[in-house]
Amino acid sequence: GVVLITTKQGSKGKGRVDASVYTGFQQIVKKLDMLNGEQLIDLLNEEKANAGEPPVSIPPDLEGVNNNWQDIVYHKAPMTGANVGFSTGGENGTYYLGLGYLNQEGIVHLSNFIRYSINMNIEQNINKWLTAGAHVNYNRANSRDVPDNARVNQGGVVLTALSTPPFVKKYNDDGTFGLNPFQAWENPLASIEGPYNKTVSNNLLGDAHIQIKLPFYLQFRSQFGISLFNSNYDYFLDPYRTQYGRSKQGIGQNNTSEIFRYIWDNTLTYNRTIEKHALNVVLGSSASEQKETFGYQYGEGFPNAAVQTLNAATTNKQISTTKQEWSLESFFGRINYSYNDRYLLTASFRADASSRFGTDNQWAYFPAFSGGWRISKEDFMKNVTLINDLKLRAGWGVTGNLPPVYYPSYSKLSTGYNYSFGGVIVPGVIPDQEIGNPDLVWEKTNQFNGGFDITIFSNKITLSADYYIKKTTDLIFQENVPMSTGLGYRYSNAEGYVQNSGFEFNVTGNIFSQREFIWTSSLNMSFNKNVVKNLDSGRIIYAGAIPERDYVTVVKEGLPLGAFWGFISDGVDPATGNIKFRDLNGDGVVDADHDRTYLGSALPKFTFGFTNDFSYKNFSLNVLIDGVVGNKVFNATRIETEGMFQVNNSTTAALRRWKKSGDITDIPKAVFADPDQNSRVSSRFIESGSFLRFRQITLSYNFNNNWTKSIGLSTVRLYATMQNWFTISDYKGYQPEVNRDGTNAISQGIDYGTYPQAKVLTFGINISL
Repeated sequence: GVVLITTKQGSKGKGRVDASVYTGFQQIVKKLDMLNGEQLIDLLNEEKANAGEPPVSIPPDLEGVNNNWQDIVYHKAPMTGANVGFSTGGENGTYYLGLGYLNQEGIVHLSNFIRYSINMNIEQNINKWLTAGAHVNYNRANSRDVPDNARVNQGGVVLTALSTPPFVKKYNDDGTFGLNPFQAWENPLASIEGPYNKTVSNNLLGDAHIQIKLPFYLQFRSQFGISLFNSNYDYFLDPYRTQYGRSKQGIGQNNTSEIFRYIWDNTLTYNRTIEKHALNVVLGSSASEQKETFGYQYGEGFPNAAVQTLNAATTNKQISTTKQEWSLESFFGRINYSYNDRYLLTASFRADASSRFGTDNQWAYFPAFSGGWRISKEDFMKNVTLINDLKLRAGWGVTGNLPPVYYPSYSKLSTGYNYSFGGVIVPGVIPDQEIGNPDLVWEKTNQFNGGFDITIFSNKITLSADYYIKKTTDLIFQENVPMSTGLGYRYSNAEGYVQNSGFEFNVTGNIFSQREFIWTSSLNMSFNKNVVKNLDSGRIIYAGAIPERDYVTVVKEGLPLGAFWGFISDGVDPATGNIKFRDLNGDGVVDADHDRTYLGSALPKFTFGFTNDFSYKNFSLNVLIDGVVGNKVFNATRIETEGMFQVNNSTTAALRRWKKSGDITDIPKAVFADPDQNSRVSSRFIESGSFLRFRQITLSYNFNNNWTKSIGLSTVRLYATMQNWFTISDYKGYQPEVNRDGTNAISQGIDYGTYPQAKVLTFGINISL
């Protein structure tokens, strides 16, 4: 596959100005129901009593305090943006200049993002055989973030907002942050307002190209592009307001980074049509290199908060810099042939080499072939009026994937370790935790795709259908090495493979068109089955660790990639109040070695998107509905909010907890420290991730052209957009579309205090002149 990224270009003719301004707000999709102060004290006393410990009570100075921490942490966040573009051109070239601005607050208190951008494009015909052009895009961003995906004692704002009791103060009389009296953990404002943090980043993308028309139907193009990204992160925690700040007498930190990459592409194209034969041949090369530099400075011991720069730090000063780089070299070719636009053939071949592999394994080769038959062009289809276009197609190809780190083939050494020789201290190094693997090779994906496209009923309905099967071999993964080596891990290729197979459909139709009312619709659906096959030696790769619990996902033969793995909960035992965990091997003991099993997958079985466009006179309405079916989510947030094993707040699900013998319920008894491990990783916290959502609804009005021209404008459009306002789901957390571990393929679908999704309402105007 090839991803094409295009930018706005100038257009020939009269100069044009396009401007847009919009404003709106974001807010949390929903809030969770938590216990009030009285309900929480009852729960905590029950936890303590069941653990044989004395009861608790609200300290006198906290009586009457009742804070809804979700209301305090989350707010209605405004956003404003503006864009303006200038374009013009003539017979010899086009020009475009665009300016942009965005100011967006986050739904969590004090989080924000501000961006300024400029974009320029120039395309010039120097003469009949030479064309040159350039593109430059620059943006500068300022942002302030808040920590998430972490529990209370690690500063995670989302979990702290849920866990902090309502009777905890926002601030103490001395300006410090209120504490949970039973746990000495601060309220969520300590993680939001306590530290100052700001990231300033600059991102520059640019390229220039020349295109030369040569004899014999040849064309040469050379393009050189760069990307330059740098950022500066400042952090300061004053020495007084927070517990951690007081323990360190203040903390200052400054991180810098610069990432520079160039890519130079050269292609030679032969393009000719002779009667019914069309031939296009491309030969090319590509070379790229990326260099990265990182700096880290840290200090503690600030006398006060007046001077927040690191020169005021007095203790534990640290400084380090890191540099790394990698490169990629490629040669490729492609042949496209068609006969009478009826028989279509394509063949391509790539050879790629990367410095991320050892010397003997840097090169890999990737062929691809495809063909198409436009049946509707055949003579026997001339009298078939129902079908306007019909095409069959099939293709096969191989693509490659690089390892996630830059030097996996080499064993590393860690610096900064001193040795004593003859009483003299000299600098030295020690082996790093990562062991090099010079035999590491490219991860490869073989894919076959077959399908058809058909248009019927006078071009009113178009259907595309595809079947695909994709096998990824030589899987690159992080492998733990025996502890006896004294080292930690290495990157290896697994012997098995991951297979994805399924069907994809897309239907587009002109549903209704009469007078001034038009309705068009598009529906796409995808069915996918994922499975790991032939994984070597019965290997199990664990991932997705939950603090103080265990791993949540595994890579295992016969299961989907990143399958959920744990114990099966058979509900609450009415006699004891404990969760009944299934004894899978029947030995009378439930243990991690024999009784954990497959609990579901974060990968959906079915995804869909449904777009509808309605227009009546000058009004337009666009509605986008999407959803997924068949996936699971591991709601690790509920371990903290329904575990009932520590002195923090819980959701109202705790009101259903087991209290006495004979109670029939789905929530176990509350016991401090959870001695029976009722909150272990199990199906108790597995939930359906299926949802149907109105992702976007946009209503717009285009003013009459006669009116706009009378005031010197070409077009004027007013619109209002709602995003993520309506979702149908049984998920108990904030939203089912969640993933703590980002793009990690083997650890998906985990919700652990993850930053909630927002619903957005935007109003805007587009103007052209």
